Amino acid sequence: MGWDIMSTDTYPCECGKGTYTEVREMDDWNRIRVHRTINCPICKLKAEEIENKLIEERKRLDTLAREIKSYFKENYIEQWFAYFSAAKSKKAVWEYSRDLRVNKGSLSTFYNRKYTSMEEYISELATFDNMKNIMEALDIHDNNLTRKVEEAMELYQKEHSRAIAEWHRKH
Repeated sequence: MGWDIMSTDTYPCECGKGTYTEVREMDDWNRIRVHRTINCPICKLKAEEIENKLIEERKRLDTLAREIKSYFKENYIEQWFAYFSAAKSKKAVWEYSRDLRVNKGSLSTFYNRKYTSMEEYISELATFDNMKNIMEALDIHDNNLTRKVEEAMELYQKEHSRAIAEWHRKH
């Protein structure tokens, strides 16, 4: 199975001083992919700058995610475990996390994952994208954590919006 070139088109670029070329390919399963080559040095440089900025934003988001997890673990993990202390079963732990809107899967997915302990599962819920709900549930008012979570969520939302826009551009 290979990719066949369906069309190759050249268009004026954004600055109007050059061109870009799009090559559309299709495979045996009717999947389509598009490759874009920027032929204009001005637009190519601008695209590289944008890509470098995206790479830096992704690195910053990864750094923030690690910092948030580490900071939360150092300062609030016992309080987080205590939140679940009334849960008497695995299902109850999952229900608590569902009610908080911090779990990402169904009950069957939860049961299919093989956690070594409920503490492991509870600890894994403490991610930057869940942190706002967790902070609210635990009544945490920590400016340092809040700033990091807000920055991470802003970067995450930008990435998500770009991904949606890219999907719509391709379809």
